[in-house]
Amino acid sequence: MTGLLEALRKSACASRRRVAIGVVRVTPEFLAGLEDGAQFADIVAVGADVPGYESVCAESEPAIGEALASLVASGRVDAVVRGQLYYTHYHESMNRQFGFSRDLMCPCLVQDLRENEWFLTPVVQHDDATVAGRCYLATQAARICEKLGVQPVIGVLAADNERGYLESVDESLDSAELIVKELKSRGYKQTRMFPLLIDKAACECNIVVPMDGTLGNFVLRALGYLGGANVVGGFNLTPRFVSIDTSRLYDRFGRAIEAAAAMTNLGGMPIDEYPG
Repeated sequence: MTGLLEALRKSACASRRRVAIGVVRVTPEFLAGLEDGAQFADIVAVGADVPGYESVCAESEPAIGEALASLVASGRVDAVVRGQLYYTHYHESMNRQFGFSRDLMCPCLVQDLRENEWFLTPVVQHDDATVAGRCYLATQAARICEKLGVQPVIGVLAADNERGYLESVDESLDSAELIVKELKSRGYKQTRMFPLLIDKAACECNIVVPMDGTLGNFVLRALGYLGGANVVGGFNLTPRFVSIDTSRLYDRFGRAIEAAAAMTNLGGMPIDEYPG
């Protein structure tokens, strides 16, 4: 399925925003990504000095995290992109600044090599992978789709389609059936189960829900680092500010900056914070 990236670009072009990004090392690929992102936003580089861009210097990764959190909390920037910053430093700073009890979860937007565009969630090992947690993640991704003017179509994965061989397969089918039933009861009628066939789900859906965040993280890394997919970034689930989570090993962040500007222009993340 397509439509998400086009909708993001349209929104990003509506008004220029100030977007801060974490910088640990300045590489040619990183600079190329900033040039892409500068089409849509005034960029504030936080960490290493980046010639040609407004820079806020910070000497350590924890200090970069604190500076990013402070900038967005004070309104000096409209949104933040994690950039090259280590995951823990980024989220610990946000947790301290905003009083979060746990790291923000996020659906991650991917464009695969078939040019399908889809949110993958959960994608972090400690994301809530219970039936209730995956329902929360799927509905929040659906709200983002709706805010972008794209009809959400949800695929819920299971380990296989035959029962009786492994208890874990049976449990995954039970959970997937419950999630599909619950999401349909909430009005998301275009929801179905995809036992085993993540490739089919990615072609037919714009939200794909794996069994847990460990599997989701493996899928994301395999696609992004080995398969050549375009990983836009994770849309952190808070309405308080716009934050796009990225991998520190993937230096081209133009799409993430574009997404940050787009969601800011749409009035922020149209979601509820996780109740747990």
